[in-house]
Amino acid sequence: MEQAGFRPGRNCTDQIAALTTYIEKGFQNKKKTTAVLIDLTAAYDTVWREGLLFKLLKTIKCLTFYKLLNEMLTNRSFTVNIGASRSSTKQLNNGLPQGSVLAPTLFNLYISDLPATTSRQFTYADDIAISTQHEQFENNEATLNQDLEKFHKYFQQWRLKPNIQKNGDYDFPPE
Repeated sequence: MEQAGFRPGRNCTDQIAALTTYIEKGFQNKKKTTAVLIDLTAAYDTVWREGLLFKLLKTIKCLTFYKLLNEMLTNRSFTVNIGASRSSTKQLNNGLPQGSVLAPTLFNLYISDLPATTSRQFTYADDIAISTQHEQFENNEATLNQDLEKFHKYFQQWRLKPNIQKNGDYDFPPE
């Protein structure tokens, strides 16, 4: 998997071009291509904080930096101001700090261990495409079903939710 989201010199167009090139090569090789597009629901707002801290602890070698990030992520609260009115304080138990320059990097780290798949992966921020090519669409379906099962388990483990309304699968026949 190569994440293109929130990386210098990379953008969404890079992943679209990579997927398009993959599909075109399938056309050249007379293979049928199927792609599944996955969008994660409110990805930043629903990052499981304990899971992220676990991944940070495994990744970060500097305990002082880990403690700083832990402090930034925990004991967060908010209020809503409308005119002269102010709501009561509410605790934020999950999610990444909105507007933080570290939030994109933390999200990339959170999903950096997406499961390995037989299908090719294209990721940009919280959008994931997996695609495979075979002589028959039935083989694509079997491969993608196995890979989607891996994603399903991963999403459950790390409390991520695919947005069913934005997900889809697409077939690209060579002719």
